[in-house]
Amino acid sequence: MQDKDKKSIIEKLKKVLALAAGAAGTPEGELAAKKANDLMTKHAIKMVEISDESETIGKLRLEIGHSTWKRRLLHSVAGYCNCSNYYVSGSSQGALVGYGADVEVAEYLFGIISDEILRKSKAYTRRLKWCDKGQKRKAGNDFRLSAAKGFNDKLIALTVTASTLDQTGTAIMVNRKSEVQNWVKENLKLYSGRTSTSSEYNSAGYKCGQGVSLNSGISGGTTAKIGG
Repeated sequence: MQDKDKKSIIEKLKKVLALAAGAAGTPEGELAAKKANDLMTKHAIKMVEISDESETIGKLRLEIGHSTWKRRLLHSVAGYCNCSNYYVSGSSQGALVGYGADVEVAEYLFGIISDEILRKSKAYTRRLKWCDKGQKRKAGNDFRLSAAKGFNDKLIALTVTASTLDQTGTAIMVNRKSEVQNWVKENLKLYSGRTSTSSEYNSAGYKCGQGVSLNSGISGGTTAKIGG
């Protein structure tokens, strides 16, 4: 295998392992771990080759708008992918901070999950034929905020049930989040702030968030988007 091809496979492995890191021992984690094992066996790649000490921590800005639900979703995804996040004051942008592969996975997951929540929110409000525009607007907002809450609770459950180490070598991810947090403290001056919005619990929205699948990031036709 040529060096260029091997480098490409290693980069893909880093992304798959990043997805698996927070979900070891769960269906999502098992799927990612199996894919990593298959790639490593097929291409005779060892974990020491994947653990790149030269990998650096960086920042990525992305457009998230002013919606509270998107800010909450970004925070959830960032934590799951061993990243930190912040919001750029006076703008509609957020930022992810982390190692390259982790940031790329977080950006990708945020995109597909926010799109799915938005799509299902629109479908939900279209069914509310007895509501006026104002009522539909509020129902949609409640749906999206509840979906963000449902997704966050799902990630918490995955993290609680995940084992710290597994035989695929995801131990290389264990300290990444704390390293990123230390980097943020040393390199950025961030100010705390709160975003609040009036909303009510929406059971359909919460169910939507709970049902979002992370598998779309590591299998099927979407795999190419994370380096497949």
